[in-house]
Amino acid sequence: MKTLLFGHRVKQEDISYIEELVAVLEQEGYEIILHNKIADQIKEDYKLSDFERHPVIAKLDKKDLPDFCITLGGDGTILRAIMTIEDCGVPILGINLGRL
Repeated sequence: MKTLLFGHRVKQEDISYIEELVAVLEQEGYEIILHNKIADQIKEDYKLSDFERHPVIAKLDKKDLPDFCITLGGDGTILRAIMTIEDCGVPILGINLGRL
């Protein structure tokens, strides 16, 4: 199964949670795809080379959709994911890393 990790802003205190999430998904055999916004920030700001092995996308290919999307952030992140996914029918699981 393929899962898209989607986020807008990653804070330093969130990195350990993201690393643990990715480790569990990989252990369970999921293929992880990173949305370009979260990938750029993780790779550039936090220098996490472990994430370089995952493909990065800016737009969804409607011929090769993920099975589901995990958003990491707050309400705004979920709304951005909805706009990115549009009407593709990909379920979204939101993990709240926002301020509220």
